[in-house]
Amino acid sequence: RIAVALAAARSDDAAAAETALERARAALPSGGDMLFPAIVSTAAAVVATRLGSSDAASLRATAIEVLTAMGIPESGWWVAFEAAAGVGRVDP
Repeated sequence: RIAVALAAARSDDAAAAETALERARAALPSGGDMLFPAIVSTAAAVVATRLGSSDAASLRATAIEVLTAMGIPESGWWVAFEAAAGVGRVDP
């Protein structure tokens, strides 16, 4: 789901990217898993950045906050997702 969202963003297909992100969010496990939701938030921020969304900065700040709370603010997820979506490297 995340890979589909990133590929769709790379192709500038906002509708497909959002559909894939919604599916990823729907697959989030209930309970104490914090990593998967953080990964989905990071992907959403990268997709928004690639598509030039007005909420990209807000989504990025939220993802950074969640990752920082987990002790992994400089996560390799940023690099991987930005590369997949075709976003130039932006330091978090």
